[in-house]
Amino acid sequence: MSTKRYRINEEIRAQKVIVIDETGVNIGEMPTREAILKAEAVELDLVEVSPLANPPVCKILNFNQFRYKEQQKVKAQQKATSKVVIKGIKLSPNIGKHDLETKANQSLKFFSKGYKIRIEMQLRGRELQYQNIAKDVINGFITSLNIDKDQNNVIIEDPLKFKNNKLSCTISYKK
Repeated sequence: MSTKRYRINEEIRAQKVIVIDETGVNIGEMPTREAILKAEAVELDLVEVSPLANPPVCKILNFNQFRYKEQQKVKAQQKATSKVVIKGIKLSPNIGKHDLETKANQSLKFFSKGYKIRIEMQLRGRELQYQNIAKDVINGFITSLNIDKDQNNVIIEDPLKFKNNKLSCTISYKK
């Protein structure tokens, strides 16, 4: 968890700073030493919140409390970002009808949980000569996942590719 590094009290290098007091009122520009004394008078810290401004902007506040709130904001942002999980389904060119139905049911369960699916098919030996059959099996599997035959609910996010004797594609589900 990376948090911003703030300069406090004696670490502030600027000669003059714009000071905002603990209530949020802009006091104005003053020498840094005087601003630090004002902060110490109310038993708080002088924190440089905008170091790129000219002169830098500093606030009088409780630094530990301020840092805690910043960490809570970062944690909330990390929670808000959703992590995409991709589940894998492995097929073979000569898969049986029942096995294909089982894999389709498993895929629908993954879709209901919000996962994406990567369909993979490893081709070995003579199977490499029959890539068109393998592609037909994968495409048939994808069409079998459509619940409503009128609508196409399956979205192909990564089209079918052949790499290292393996056919693969990534799909997701549109509700």
